[in-house]
Amino acid sequence: MRFKSQQRQNSRNPQINLVPMLDVMMVILTYFIVAPRVLTKETSAKQPPPTAGQNGGQRDKSPPAAEPSVNPIVIQLNGEGQLLLDNQPSTEAQIAQQVQAYMAKNPKGGFILRADPRLPYSQITRTLAIVRSAGGNRISLAY
Repeated sequence: MRFKSQQRQNSRNPQINLVPMLDVMMVILTYFIVAPRVLTKETSAKQPPPTAGQNGGQRDKSPPAAEPSVNPIVIQLNGEGQLLLDNQPSTEAQIAQQVQAYMAKNPKGGFILRADPRLPYSQITRTLAIVRSAGGNRISLAY
């Protein structure tokens, strides 16, 4: 009789076997690790190897010709909202004129707008619009 009473107590507290659940989780994990590697296809550019007749069998050691670097123009907006070009006070018309002259000489030139962080963004956007309307399309913002 004692044996039957122990079975009844054990049947009241069922236990969950976690081993099958862990097996399933490991299979799923393995699938997500292996599947992307199998399903992706590596591609490469097909280019024939160089022949001995090209460049006398030697590689050209000179670097490709690089375009000359152009120093960007720095336009500043100080804390009072005053425009500065080369640390000299300037008007919006003078800035636009300088931008047009610079872009005529350097079509791939750029500009840096260095604005005081305390200024309202409306002043910064107005200055950006001046530079853009004068032909400057490469503008970087800086503090």
